[in-house]
Amino acid sequence: AGLAVFIPQHIWYSRLGYVDHHVAVTLIQVTMFFIFIRAYKAFTHTGAATGPSGLTGNQLWLITLATLSMVTGFITWNGYIYYVALLDLFLLIILIVDGRRRGSQIPALCWMTHIPAGLLMLPFIYTIVSYTNKPFTTITFSYFHASAVLAFGLLGLLFHLYQLPLSGARRRLRNTAVVVTAAGFFILAGMQSDSFVEGFEWLFTSEPFMATVDESKPILIDSQGKYDFLFARFWLTYFFFLTPVILALLFYKGAKTRFADRKIIFLIVWAGAMFATTLKQRRFGETFAPAEAILIAWFLIEAHRWIIHFLSTRKVGGCKAAIASGSLLASLTFFAFTPSFNVIYESPVALIKSWTNQRDDYVPQIYRQLSLFKEKLNPGEAGSFGVLSPWPLGHHILYITGAPVVANNFGAHIGYESYRDWALFFLSDNEEKALDILRERKVRYVIASYNLDDIGAAIIYRGERMEDYVSRRYLSAGSVSTVLKPNLLKTIFIRMTRFIGSESKLPNAKGYVLKIPALSHFRLVQDSEKDDSREYLKIYEFVPGAILSISGPPLAKLTIEYKYRSMAGRDRVYKKTVVTG
Repeated sequence: AGLAVFIPQHIWYSRLGYVDHHVAVTLIQVTMFFIFIRAYKAFTHTGAATGPSGLTGNQLWLITLATLSMVTGFITWNGYIYYVALLDLFLLIILIVDGRRRGSQIPALCWMTHIPAGLLMLPFIYTIVSYTNKPFTTITFSYFHASAVLAFGLLGLLFHLYQLPLSGARRRLRNTAVVVTAAGFFILAGMQSDSFVEGFEWLFTSEPFMATVDESKPILIDSQGKYDFLFARFWLTYFFFLTPVILALLFYKGAKTRFADRKIIFLIVWAGAMFATTLKQRRFGETFAPAEAILIAWFLIEAHRWIIHFLSTRKVGGCKAAIASGSLLASLTFFAFTPSFNVIYESPVALIKSWTNQRDDYVPQIYRQLSLFKEKLNPGEAGSFGVLSPWPLGHHILYITGAPVVANNFGAHIGYESYRDWALFFLSDNEEKALDILRERKVRYVIASYNLDDIGAAIIYRGERMEDYVSRRYLSAGSVSTVLKPNLLKTIFIRMTRFIGSESKLPNAKGYVLKIPALSHFRLVQDSEKDDSREYLKIYEFVPGAILSISGPPLAKLTIEYKYRSMAGRDRVYKKTVVTG
């Protein structure tokens, strides 16, 4: 527990002023695992007096707390099913190995926790389904999650029934009930196969968009797509790279005793799965931190024993061996944690600001700008119109302004069109086609920010190559040279974020001039201090557009120029060239 506290990624997620559901998920999953391990020990080492239910008072308390921990996790995050699946994998292993023995209480542990948990979730699911209208889906909290928990509880109940010492007609009745129940389970699973298909479709569809969020990128890959061990070393210490070795040693030790200590199986399942998940998405480093801390502690204890044994064979024992081993392992631990904590010596003030969320970074900037936008709206107006924005901005807009959004990284219930529509809109080079999307979605405001990662996800979603839109060269010292290609320069995305809706003429070295037409149906209602940073927003209102009557000779070109100062205090110019009819 002490090591988990000092693992930097755990500290970062738990700093003051930072809100993320993974903070709660980490606490709940560790609590749930702790209670279940205690319950497992209580159900395998009996001897105390039992009550009318056949359970001891300690067992009743533990199954109650275990049940509530599962329900709390699901209410916090529907993705909590992943952690319950890890728990159930461990329980399934010991159920198969130990649960078949007559008198084993492992089946009782399974069904007495899972069936009540599944039933307790139903009222919460009913409320959510009334809004989503999706009773069985893996994407939002639904009856699918309750069914999965109940199914495992039912499996435990079947094992329990199978243990009963019955004979004759009762035995045949029991066996028939087991067969019918098992068949019903498989039929139900087959009927809900669409839920699994939908879940996988959502994962593959959302993958390009998730990859644009820094915390969802692989922990060993940097923003340039190259291997980078700095992030893992900094946030999860050097011990992170020893995880496969520690897991292998743990497996070897367990195998030597045929895993007599079943808790080793759980630790391998939990830590191994979380390590693999962290490799895929670095944000899971927070929930992996407690498992890593336990692995580190086990490794240090085993290393201490090995060192003591080694020194004793060389006639160095007692206090000298203990001091030598302790000093060596303490130094090892200190240097393993040093890459992150050396910042304390470099800039303690910056560290304190970071941990108390006082930095002038992405989230505070977004909050300030959206709060300013909300202040301009009339009371109750936010729910009367839609907002289109890049996918990662959706939840910020929704929760700060209250305005419904088309694309939202926490709103899969909105529909797959939410992925499609924002990508098609911002990558469109035809304003009229882009406007059709806004009309269909009843959008009044468009919010854009210059984030090439976001637009890169949209490009990948459309099945195109980023290289056809952007050219990047990685220079020395980690700097990047970025050149926007015509395919991107002509899009609504660039015309809103860099050209501010005005027409532009861009000559190249060969003398060719790329003409970017002006946008005719967007009024800039909120400007930003910068144009080339992702945390600075441009907010446009979708308007019919002004109609000007111009008289002149046929096919004459006329350039309209409007100079104004935006609310950000910046001098702007809107130009548009028209041809008389």
